Amino acid sequence: MTDYDVTPEELRTLAMSKSEKPPSDVDTAHLAKLLSLALLVQREGGTELSKSGCTLLETSGTTHTTHVEGSGRI
Repeated sequence: MTDYDVTPEELRTLAMSKSEKPPSDVDTAHLAKLLSLALLVQREGGTELSKSGCTLLETSGTTHTTHVEGSGRI
């Protein structure tokens, strides 16, 4: 597994960001990784799912590890 692999647990954290109400209990390591991969975007009101994050969830779901090379990693 590499830094560009997103685990099912991280994908579930990403999926929680789709809801209108922000999740209250988020693993900060997951949040940091998803932000660094540009799957989430930090905004004034909290984090939002990026276009890349939406696409990843639509194509991959949340059940298996997914490779995310070239997603805009900082």
